[in-house]
Amino acid sequence: MRGRRSVAALVTLAIIVLLVMLPLALAPWLQPWLARLGLSDLDAIQQRISESLVEALQFVGPRALSIGQNTFDFVIDTFIMLYLLFFLLRDGDGLTARTRGGALPER
Repeated sequence: MRGRRSVAALVTLAIIVLLVMLPLALAPWLQPWLARLGLSDLDAIQQRISESLVEALQFVGPRALSIGQNTFDFVIDTFIMLYLLFFLLRDGDGLTARTRGGALPER
């Protein structure tokens, strides 16, 4: 990125996020495969999903507060990780040089 370390770190971070989000965008592409597997009957699928949701809610209901706290912790931890990753990608070589006691690299 021609010495623009912040832009390079931001682009790298965006690529990492896209690699996680990309499979979700491919869902319409999977529709013909689902038809081949016999999962195209929407009424049967809806019935199975409803039954599964009832069972899941019976299991999750008593644990909702704990799940909410864990989800909040996960979101905060993920934000902190992405924030630190940005600066490590941008300034990692300088931090490494300082840690090893060497000279700072040329920019």
